[in-house]
Amino acid sequence: MKKRIRLGYLLLIILTMICCSGCGEKTAPPILTIQDINITIGSSHLSDLTSNGFMPTFTGNQMVIGDLSGKSRLADTISFKKDNNTYARVHIYNPDKNSKSYEQSVICQLEFCMHSEEESYWADDNCLVNGINFNGMTSEQVKDAMKEYTVAAGANTDSLCYEDGAYKYYISFNEGTGFVEKVIVELVLGEEYN
Repeated sequence: MKKRIRLGYLLLIILTMICCSGCGEKTAPPILTIQDINITIGSSHLSDLTSNGFMPTFTGNQMVIGDLSGKSRLADTISFKKDNNTYARVHIYNPDKNSKSYEQSVICQLEFCMHSEEESYWADDNCLVNGINFNGMTSEQVKDAMKEYTVAAGANTDSLCYEDGAYKYYISFNEGTGFVEKVIVELVLGEEYN
């Protein structure tokens, strides 16, 4: 009788280990590629773009100069331009206790729009997201390309939202053409950064 109980406990332990083998795994952070430069959301810094010839500016073409307090997020959006084209807009945060320059702050969100007649200032060679080029994709093509990600609540005919651990992907579509118009990839930060 004791052997059966021990065997039962052993089977229960083995089943628990098998069921939880994927528990607690961290997902790989999104990698966005802009002109062959890889930007990893949650670890790349503004300097990764500026050192490759991109010019960061705030709205109104104000230069990006200053420091970001420790454990904070910059509310303003920073645009990255090169050769008179906008490639991306980013948000940054500082996960450290001490202040650091904007240049050394971490990119927590990156968004880009597709080049179109209405949005002609955006670069023709759009960003890749984890190797995927969303330019010219329809909703169905996006769903197929993103099938390994979890669809988040709030998806509709105009947009899709995907979750992957601490990261979210927002993809919106042009009403007229049905093609991808904007892509936003972000690291979801805790309440302390709001």
